[in-house]
Amino acid sequence: MLAFANLIHNALDVLVWIVILSVILNWLIVFGFVSGSNRLVYGLADVCDRISAFFLHPLQRVIPRLNGVDISPLVLILLIYFLQDLMNQLIHA
Repeated sequence: MLAFANLIHNALDVLVWIVILSVILNWLIVFGFVSGSNRLVYGLADVCDRISAFFLHPLQRVIPRLNGVDISPLVLILLIYFLQDLMNQLIHA
């Protein structure tokens, strides 16, 4: 049981990093620091966007933008950390 919980915890950690990388790559492309036509950048951004979009789209339907800023990645990361803490408390209780 502990190994399964560790697997889920690690998968959630990877998801957090994918969401962070997706946000940073989108910012870099939008602000022109990195070219979106570069195959490596485009491929990496596309993979991160597809993975994170699966979790972000339901949140984006519920959470409104604040002055044009999408805060759903932040909410998703906070929810993931909450789930990890909840799992740790249930396992160690």
